[in-house]
Amino acid sequence: MRESFVRVLITSSSLFALVIALVVGFAVPVAADQPPVKSVVVIDLTKGGKNDVALEGRRSRWPEFPGVIWVSAAPEPEKLREVKTTLDEFSKAGTLPNETRVLTALTSLPLAADPTRMVSHADDHVLLILLADYSDEHVPVSVVKETKRLTQLAQDLEKLVTTVTKKIAEEGVAERKEEPTIQVVAQQITLKERRATVTIGARSVRMRDEPTTIAEDSCKNGDCVQRTLTIATGPVELLFLSLDLPVTKTSDLVYDSASGTLQPQTTPTVVFLGFDVAFGDILTKPRSVGWSSFVLKGFIKLSSRPSDAFGFGLGFRPPRMELGGMPLELFQVFGAYVWTKQDGVTATGAPESSSSYKRALRAGVSFNLDKLGDWLKL
Repeated sequence: MRESFVRVLITSSSLFALVIALVVGFAVPVAADQPPVKSVVVIDLTKGGKNDVALEGRRSRWPEFPGVIWVSAAPEPEKLREVKTTLDEFSKAGTLPNETRVLTALTSLPLAADPTRMVSHADDHVLLILLADYSDEHVPVSVVKETKRLTQLAQDLEKLVTTVTKKIAEEGVAERKEEPTIQVVAQQITLKERRATVTIGARSVRMRDEPTTIAEDSCKNGDCVQRTLTIATGPVELLFLSLDLPVTKTSDLVYDSASGTLQPQTTPTVVFLGFDVAFGDILTKPRSVGWSSFVLKGFIKLSSRPSDAFGFGLGFRPPRMELGGMPLELFQVFGAYVWTKQDGVTATGAPESSSSYKRALRAGVSFNLDKLGDWLKL
């Protein structure tokens, strides 16, 4: 049964991907002029930040930070020039006013819709900014690891094979004549892969005899600050596969707090394999309800006879928000028309195949392919 379904899956997936790729290729324009810097990533490695008691007075003019790590959207040329100008001024004269100007320029950049996703191409740039206490005896360090990845659709169809490229941060600014409260390290990173998972690790180095490598336990004594950020880079992705579970009542599902996802209360008896086309990048979590929240969906029954039932509908990806402590963006709901073959029985009681279908409107929840191996046994 499994072999029969897999043959149907591969054939259906290939045809679906080919048709959609042609449609998307004509429908989605590619910008001719990409900004030289796709994003500015700022990592705050200061021990107390703006609220450092010892430096409270000197940091009173600091703007509010969006967080200890923030990722900007692709900056406008004017904004990028402002950032680079203030960095240059600070490198020449590290004064408190220049320090404030640098931080004001950085915090004025518009934030990315999703800090874990960056729509990019090979050879695009990322400007990495590390902020550390000026009292640290050594400049902060960072390690950037770029791991090649496949599209979400390709990951759904075959095992991911990765290659790794490492880049080590260069040392940054030297000591200034007038002592500010922070030191700033700026590094421009060039993306090598068309699609990748980029992991940025950074840590402050307080003493000259501290190791300048980044390891899991390198800051366990609490004397330094360590941060990590992971970003998925690459062009917009609209295609993916899903497991679609029709639901008749809310008690059919249960919230698994360990994984932070909804799960079926019992092993389902009817599951569909969905072929999905999103209206917006599927790796970017929506911040609000809009066109990017919706997904066109077609599916077939997950069984040895997939033609027994099929359907078409519309999926919805909730925005980043919580309901009763449950993050809504972790699952997708759908509504669809489902056509189910109406088999009958002969006068002797033997099953009789029919070519007639009954249509019904169904609602349900979509899952990724993690449970495909278990549910193929249906």
